[in-house]
Amino acid sequence: MDEAIAFLEKSSKLDSIMADESATVICTSYKAKILLYKNEILSAHDILVSLLLRVQSKDLSNIAFVYFYDFALYYYFLDSDHTSYYHDALKFYGFKGTASIYIDDDGVEKAYITAVSCIMSPHITNVGAVIYNKIIATELTKPKYFPIVDLLAALDGGNMEMFEAITPILIKHDIFSSKMDILKEKIVLMNILNLSFTCIIQNIIMTFPMIACSANIPIEMVEHFLIRAFSLEIVKGSIDQVNHTVNLTWVKPKFLAVEQIALLQAKLKLWNERIDRFTYHMSDITQMLTP
Repeated sequence: MDEAIAFLEKSSKLDSIMADESATVICTSYKAKILLYKNEILSAHDILVSLLLRVQSKDLSNIAFVYFYDFALYYYFLDSDHTSYYHDALKFYGFKGTASIYIDDDGVEKAYITAVSCIMSPHITNVGAVIYNKIIATELTKPKYFPIVDLLAALDGGNMEMFEAITPILIKHDIFSSKMDILKEKIVLMNILNLSFTCIIQNIIMTFPMIACSANIPIEMVEHFLIRAFSLEIVKGSIDQVNHTVNLTWVKPKFLAVEQIALLQAKLKLWNERIDRFTYHMSDITQMLTP
């Protein structure tokens, strides 16, 4: 590994490499990853910080991005940084796409760790970005990744019944067994978000009993989760504590499921029809007022 580092350092000093920003990033990324193999974490971290600034400030080729994010993902994996791993994994897959390029095999199952990082990160509405990424989704169809796929689906849909069905399996995994309460909260909050979307689209007043039934929680816990949803800005509005209803004004954007797209399409069609009727009405009035 020392010879490889020496070779990369020598290569990075060549005029042809120094004149090419992308080539410089690729060489430096490989060097940093080898440092991680040697457990020289601090040295690799310094390179990560330096490269991140360069990547964010330069218009580099896709290849350069792929190699940088490959190194960054390995660093985050070793550091158990779920949030950063998930964030940069989406960029890695976005730039790599289906391109057949050589990526050093570090032994990390990127699709699986991306899914786990998505699940374990503090963000609530990010699950769809993994579910609807074709490359990740295809990799996760392998039987060995069960029940990750079902857990992702339960989170995205806010489906407590699906979550409870796979709970006996989840608690056997150390990474999930100690986080069950957090996962339950995420599912309830996503359920509230999805229900809010439906209520807004269909002009339905959201009620406490409706939330309790949809999220499969006791009605006395509804207000607690609503306040939590408001504090995280998943939804916006106000709570009518007397009538046990919610006045919704905004729902945080997320990847839409097929049925949600259908609801939105119907709503847009209705709006378009109303605009057409209003336009015809104004046209008639204008003609009546015209001398």
